[in-house]
Amino acid sequence: MQFSVINGPRGGVDKRCYLQVMLAGLSEVVIADIEADLYVAIDRAIDRAGRTVARKIERQKSLLRRVAR
Repeated sequence: MQFSVINGPRGGVDKRCYLQVMLAGLSEVVIADIEADLYVAIDRAIDRAGRTVARKIERQKSLLRRVAR
């Protein structure tokens, strides 16, 4: 997880949370969220990453079930 300030001293919506999740046997998940509040950016990025990882795992399970038939 990386955090950065995009606009620097100019202000505005400028805090970024960059999250990269590596999954064994699956493609990586990369999420970036930009918000004025760093904690909001972190929460949103984690929520999005969780949903994306769950979806990828479910798709993989579904694929393996079809192949096993």
